[in-house]
Amino acid sequence: RAVFIDANANAGSIVDIDAGILDIDVTGASTIDTTLLTLTSAGGLTILDTTASAADQGGHLILANDDGAAMANDHRLGVIEFKGAEDASNTLTSGASIEAICDAGWSASENGASLVFKTTDANLDIDVALTLDSNQDAAFGNNVAIAGNLTVAGTTTTENTTIIESTVT
Repeated sequence: RAVFIDANANAGSIVDIDAGILDIDVTGASTIDTTLLTLTSAGGLTILDTTASAADQGGHLILANDDGAAMANDHRLGVIEFKGAEDASNTLTSGASIEAICDAGWSASENGASLVFKTTDANLDIDVALTLDSNQDAAFGNNVAIAGNLTVAGTTTTENTTIIESTVT
């Protein structure tokens, strides 16, 4: 059996479910086709995978961009944005984000993407803090502090550097 609910706000029909517990069990794929879906919760959102434990299993979230054309250079695949209320008016302001951006046009032999981590400073300026590109190179937007040991494997390039050598005896 299937249940199909078709609500058209332009025609004056609205579906409003106000329940203490809403449990929807679906076998197979489910689709909600909407411009914006907002889930309001006091406790958060949990994606629970109940399949048998295996290396290729686990809850996951897919952000997909499919406008019917191949992805092009600098197109955004998806973004996770972290927002919070800036005042009592509940105006939500972005504090940080993680974006996946195409490195080049995609094809059967090319689908490189970069992850861009952005943060907001005290002046509300959103800037790139870290970029991880499809070659697995990392570019930091500012200083890098290393609390533990630093191990460098491979060749190094040094530019504009002051070298301080210290020997402890």
